[in-house]
Amino acid sequence: MGATWHNTSDGHTYRYIGYDNINKWEDITDQQDAASYILQNKDKISTVVGSFDSSGRLTNTSGLVTTAYASQIYATKTTVDALTGRVNTAEASINVHSTQIAMRVEKDGVISAINQSAESVTISASKINFNGMVTMNNSFRVEVNGTTHIGGFVVGGNGLTNRNDDGTFTNDAYIIFRNDPHKCFAGIGGNILPGSSGARGVARFENYDESDWWGLGHNYALLVGARGAADNSAIAISGGYVSGLALKTEVIGHDSITQPTVPTVKSVTIGRDVNSVYVSTHFNWRAKATETNGTAVAYQSKTREVKLTLPDMQPYDNGHVLFIKRGTNNGNYVRVIPGWSYRREFNSSTLKWEVKSGRSYIIYDNESYATPSSPLTLNSCGDAMCLIYYREIRVTINNVTYYGAWVQHKFPREW
Repeated sequence: MGATWHNTSDGHTYRYIGYDNINKWEDITDQQDAASYILQNKDKISTVVGSFDSSGRLTNTSGLVTTAYASQIYATKTTVDALTGRVNTAEASINVHSTQIAMRVEKDGVISAINQSAESVTISASKINFNGMVTMNNSFRVEVNGTTHIGGFVVGGNGLTNRNDDGTFTNDAYIIFRNDPHKCFAGIGGNILPGSSGARGVARFENYDESDWWGLGHNYALLVGARGAADNSAIAISGGYVSGLALKTEVIGHDSITQPTVPTVKSVTIGRDVNSVYVSTHFNWRAKATETNGTAVAYQSKTREVKLTLPDMQPYDNGHVLFIKRGTNNGNYVRVIPGWSYRREFNSSTLKWEVKSGRSYIIYDNESYATPSSPLTLNSCGDAMCLIYYREIRVTINNVTYYGAWVQHKFPREW
């Protein structure tokens, strides 16, 4: 009793309602109705319940199948779009075995599933939502408010901290990034030095790469910068000293040149990242590399004038330091030419800051001025000085205003 049959000849759907060995079918074509079915034998028990629409299509089904080894509970729903004829299906099932539990929900090809065994639980879904506190192996915890604890760290709001549960900060949590093949190390934390060092360090950046990976011939361990304000501090030291301080250097002169004519002037613009320059007017010259018989041509010692242009200074530059020393030879001259300077000026019409350009100048000796048209001359071998850039100093000479002064701190000579 309860079985259904769709007669393709007349297009009607019938339900079996026979009893007491009397076969009888009820026409349910114009009804939405339901039917149930139970099957039992020595191996399993099956129960199923279904409902139908007015066209006799099975729309909802649920059932239970039980054997000695496993049980399954399932439910399905099928709908048909009257306009497009598209069939949409949804299905859910739970399968229980002695060693595994599997749950599955599918709707129009989108599936989520949970599979559990004695060893593991696997969850598969496009979206997984946990509500309540979630803890994993006591090293990962998500609280109800979303605060996440990972090892010694807490992720909450917009921050990552090493706060303890009681609000104190007592652990040495750290973050380390390493690339051992390229000998690179970057770490920050409560202490990132090895225990064998016997010291504490909160930051460590090392780049010992010997492969010249990028083909630049240059390694950086730390790059910092500050700009955009009237005063900019890239690094502020509140105590202690700088151990192993070194300056970037550049040597100008003493080079070897092969060309038909003897050069008389060498012009060099000093890079902004250079802090110490050793410059000489001396160089080696030859007109050609070999004689007609293949014999190498010897170099001749020569001197030439050297023009050094100081680096351009941006609005955020102030206090730039540059050491200059003239080396051998006493022939010819070294001219030091101030470069461009850029400054911020407030436009009262637009109410905005604008960047303006001009030329800097040099203050040397007893308030003497050197400009691009009248550079500072280093006359003798051994002359040395330190130039420091002062952004706020300016001067007007012959109706021309120069912005930003390189102030000379001259080193005395003892010979």
